[in-house]
Amino acid sequence: MLRQDREAAAEWARRILDAPASVVLDTETTGLHDGARIVEIAVLGVDGSVILDSLVNPGAPIPAEATRIHRITDDMVKAAPTFSDLLVPLTGALLNRKVVIYNRDFDKRRLAIELHHHYRTRWVNLEKPRNGRRRIHPAARAWLAAQSWEDCAMQAYAEWCGDWTWDYEARDNEPLHTQGDYRWQRLPGAGHRAADDCRAVIDVLKEMAGSA
Repeated sequence: MLRQDREAAAEWARRILDAPASVVLDTETTGLHDGARIVEIAVLGVDGSVILDSLVNPGAPIPAEATRIHRITDDMVKAAPTFSDLLVPLTGALLNRKVVIYNRDFDKRRLAIELHHHYRTRWVNLEKPRNGRRRIHPAARAWLAAQSWEDCAMQAYAEWCGDWTWDYEARDNEPLHTQGDYRWQRLPGAGHRAADDCRAVIDVLKEMAGSA
């Protein structure tokens, strides 16, 4: 299982790097909570070319604990474009692209929140909690669905690293692959700025693709 998953992850990385339409997206945010806002976004081609790289005015103060991580301050984003300002260039950057993200679910959720705020200011849409999470505007869901999201790079890298963790509460008669999972891996070389982290993801893809 471990060897098979590692080989599959390496093949996936080779496919991504060989496809000219592949891009890597990363965001920096005001925090890790569900309502966190984007303060920086970048999209790079897998050849390292910069397609989009911009600070984002989140419309809210950046907590000190977030600034300590990515070093982005309120003063830096004060004159930056809002997410709504960047939506057209972002849409163009992702058009007909295969989008790779490290920790995909987190960044997609951040995009969903920003899109929700963007579309809610244009059309009336009630914001009622559902299962503890805010309801996302239909137009925001449609925008997300229109993009071509690749598998999560963090999950692929975890499978490639092969650091398996057993779930000791699993039953012995359950299939082996359900009795544990691969340990989450920090992004090597991450600098906690959006473009730099995109480059770190590209380096990870190259490392995975170069393995036998």
